[in-house]
Amino acid sequence: MSNLITNYNVNVNGVKQDLGTIIQNTTSQTLNISTSGYTNSTTSLSFDPNGQQVIYDNSIYPSMSGSSVNGNTTISFGEKKRYGDNGMWIAVGSGTNTIAYSYDGINWTGLGNTIFSDDGNDVVWNGTIWVAVGQGTNTIAYSYDGINWSGLGEITFWRGRCIAWNGTLFVATGQRTNESGARANTIAYSSDGIKWTAVTGSTSIFSSFGSGVAWNGTRFVVVGSGASGAAYGQNTIAYSSDGINWTGVQNSITQIFTGYGLDVAWNGTRFVAVGSPETNTYVGNKIAYSSDGITWNGVTNSIFTFSGDGIVWNGKIWVAVGNGNEYSIAYSSDGITWTGVTGSTPIIFYNGCGVTWNGNLFVAVGSGTNMIAYSSDGINWTGVTGALVFFSTGRRIAWGGSNLPNTITFPRNLTIAVGQGTNEIAYSSDGINWSGVTGTSASIFTTGYGVAWNGTIWVAVGTGTNTIAYSYDGITWSGVTGSTSIFSTKGNGVAWNGTLFVAVGQGTNEIAYSSDGITWSGVTGASASIFSSGFGIAWNRTLWVAVGSGTNKIAYSYDGITWSGVTGTSASIFSGTGQGVAWNGTLWVAVGYGTNTIAYSSDGITWSGVTGTSASIFLVGYGVAWNGTRFVAVGSPNTNGYTIAYSPDGINWTEVSDSKTNIFSEYGLGVTWNGRQFVAVGNGTNNIAYSSDGITWRGVTGKSIFSGAGWGVASNKNIPSVKIQHPTIAVGEGTNTIAYSPDGIRWSGLGKTIFSTKGNGVTWNGTRWIAVGSGTNSIAYSSDGLTWNGLGNNIFSEGRGVAWNGTRWVAVGSGTNSIAYSSDGINWTGLGNSYFSHGYGVAWNGTLWVAVGSGTYRIAYSSDGITWTGVENSIFTSGYGVAWNGTIWVAVGYSSDGTNNFAYSPDGENWVGLVDLVFGDAGAGSWGSCVAWNGKLWVAGGSFYNPIAYSYNGINWTGVTEYDIFGYGACSGIAWNGKLWVAVGQPEGTYYSIAYSYDGITWAGVTDSNKIFTRCYGVAGNPKVGAVIVPSAIHLNNNLNTNTLTFSSESYYQNGVNNISIDVNTM
Repeated sequence: MSNLITNYNVNVNGVKQDLGTIIQNTTSQTLNISTSGYTNSTTSLSFDPNGQQVIYDNSIYPSMSGSSVNGNTTISFGEKKRYGDNGMWIAVGSGTNTIAYSYDGINWTGLGNTIFSDDGNDVVWNGTIWVAVGQGTNTIAYSYDGINWSGLGEITFWRGRCIAWNGTLFVATGQRTNESGARANTIAYSSDGIKWTAVTGSTSIFSSFGSGVAWNGTRFVVVGSGASGAAYGQNTIAYSSDGINWTGVQNSITQIFTGYGLDVAWNGTRFVAVGSPETNTYVGNKIAYSSDGITWNGVTNSIFTFSGDGIVWNGKIWVAVGNGNEYSIAYSSDGITWTGVTGSTPIIFYNGCGVTWNGNLFVAVGSGTNMIAYSSDGINWTGVTGALVFFSTGRRIAWGGSNLPNTITFPRNLTIAVGQGTNEIAYSSDGINWSGVTGTSASIFTTGYGVAWNGTIWVAVGTGTNTIAYSYDGITWSGVTGSTSIFSTKGNGVAWNGTLFVAVGQGTNEIAYSSDGITWSGVTGASASIFSSGFGIAWNRTLWVAVGSGTNKIAYSYDGITWSGVTGTSASIFSGTGQGVAWNGTLWVAVGYGTNTIAYSSDGITWSGVTGTSASIFLVGYGVAWNGTRFVAVGSPNTNGYTIAYSPDGINWTEVSDSKTNIFSEYGLGVTWNGRQFVAVGNGTNNIAYSSDGITWRGVTGKSIFSGAGWGVASNKNIPSVKIQHPTIAVGEGTNTIAYSPDGIRWSGLGKTIFSTKGNGVTWNGTRWIAVGSGTNSIAYSSDGLTWNGLGNNIFSEGRGVAWNGTRWVAVGSGTNSIAYSSDGINWTGLGNSYFSHGYGVAWNGTLWVAVGSGTYRIAYSSDGITWTGVENSIFTSGYGVAWNGTIWVAVGYSSDGTNNFAYSPDGENWVGLVDLVFGDAGAGSWGSCVAWNGKLWVAGGSFYNPIAYSYNGINWTGVTEYDIFGYGACSGIAWNGKLWVAVGQPEGTYYSIAYSYDGITWAGVTDSNKIFTRCYGVAGNPKVGAVIVPSAIHLNNNLNTNTLTFSSESYYQNGVNNISIDVNTM
């Protein structure tokens, strides 16, 4: 096998590679994480250090036994950290130093007190940035390395007291000023740790201060101080699902902590909080616990005389620190029964303030005999000699070895049902207790018919204002823009195969597909007439099978795009309609109406109807599912009167005898297995029912969720998502012409060797980066964004834009050619200047290329990137940028008469200009430079008046930045990198050349970015949205002389989660 050579070339994202070499060079390793072990554990996989190892997000295969009930389970991972596998500790406090750091938790270095002149109170690491809160010079500060800190001034709070990160959001708590104003807040939030927003009305939650915050995968819990009897803020505990909208725990100030709460933590099953009772007597709870963060119980045995101040869980044991006459440290296996550490007062602390765990070691901070102490077991503690030189009091401490920049997330068990009536979409964590979605999500459909999950996003189909909708959490839903042009009547079913959603429905199309769940295309050609209506669809790892009505009742496809109807006797299996289909690993089962109501197939192509009594269970079969041992089907009753049946083999079926009388008196319409039980939906006595075995069923509260029928149901089945934060690359001119960022915020210049004059555009295709510019080269390529190879100037004198369509690159520019194409990004063919004298931008929408420029035409289109047709309509004098959102094209440019900065088109051929002056007055020579879509929002850049603008429909635009990012300069490039927007431009004076935004509306400049580029023209990441979805990658470049990938668990393992296994393949 070591000499395996096949000479069989395959195309891998445009790069021809020998299959045998791929197999030979691909290595696989497996990592197992026991959820009964310690939390915050780090485990590493080491790969061959000789050369670069590439790990793609689609080559990581995680699995988990069990399922999470309470919240998501996340494993973070990344390259071995520069300071070693043990991570970095940061402690904050008061005294000579208010911030200190350590690489082992024992030997510490102080950083002075210039950042927090009074005291540092808490600190957290999110995988990219440290954020600390305190009092004095600043109330919030941040650092990328834990050593060099930047303060944000006295913002949001009078005193920052606590901070936490939940994977997407920082939540900080603090103490308010006595006056109203910008610092009269007790809770605030931030996406990046730098730009903060106060929670409106946070003093109605805590009138005095918030002091501790924890996240359990679905819910934040904050503890703090209220004022009993006051007109507002009568709470010491509060909770929130989003960190923005908060609810106080009723009676928490009278029954749990009558003084204040100080800290809180979660262990996968239970929150435990510490605090203090009313301070005149100190009689009351110092520790309390809750399974949900809402209903709390106080711990009656009082370990701490005065207060509990800090708490942490390590997978085996709780450790709390506090203030007591006898104990300042205590431990517990369950958070309820506590044991004080003998001699902890006064030998270790008089007052323990904070404690954390790094997978191997507890480190606590406080005041008294020691400021810092450590323990391997939470029971036997050692004070850090000489720590007094750093703090007079240590307040809190954090470890930075967890929260690595890339994540594997197993979602909490969630089942989504769709239907009609009281609700159109409902959700449940167990299949038994249900809630309807609210707000705008409640009006997404008039009726929902089908739903599916892909590890990252839910997609539902139905009828009404939208026929397709999506959600990242199953609770907050957005309609797919233009979905009624995909299914003009209704969407009926949807499924995911690992790379593609395929939906079936009725109207404009009967089958449509999407790589991201947001941008959809209908199938074309003969596939478009496979059904008159599509009703159900499923995937079995090699084949799609869909069922419906019309010429065919069953069809199959290998790619979800090109479809064939079954033939011969299989074509008449259902003389009426096919309604549902499922696969069990060896057998397909389909249900429907007509000649048969249940049928089976081993290959999805040749079908047989069930016989005997199995054939007469239903009048119509509507849905079918498999749970690993048993099929369950639902339908409308035949004369015998059954709406649910089950089968061990898909051929021999047994009816559920009471399914019509007690479960669905009219019909069952959909069924799924959620990892714990079957959940079915239908109509009649109940609209939702559940069963652990598929035989014995119970209805869910009659018709309270769907007053009409429940039509479809699906579970996430713990399907995980793998997210690699792909680098972001920018190009421009100045000291550098290419720059690299791991996240879009932190940037490093790469010099100007590749483009000696300037870089203009850049794109990633899943295997390599292609950049275009001028000077030494006009085209260059790189596998990792760091090491680049130039291709000279034979194609363009100046390259300006480049795009990828899954098989072909197309670039535009100036010189001998204005358009060129390539299959691999290295060997290019020019197409001359017949269409443009200068090409500026190019994009692909799944079926069509559109390019913009100046010269003979300003817009041109092509189906293959080689043969182009110019658009005769002169929308622009010059077109500069173009993008597609699944429904319309949007282009931006310049018109000498000031008429159009924007244009849009449904097909790339027929364009409508927009007289929109968002970028400046017509007489001032305004222009649009760039435009992009992220699945929710259009963002465009242009000239000086509003260099950045946004739109929800591509037609109505709003400017957002005025002069505070680029000054009077223009925005030249814009991109979504999968996590945030990055804009680049041509700043005036000392303004920024790079900026970022999490929502496309509120922007922040990248500090010193004008030292990276004097002018920046192009930027790209991996957006993970659009017509072509490509993998993100980690390149192990022999960092620290080892190609090591480190995985870190969270500070808790969710209840119900057992072993986690991760298979990693490298190339």
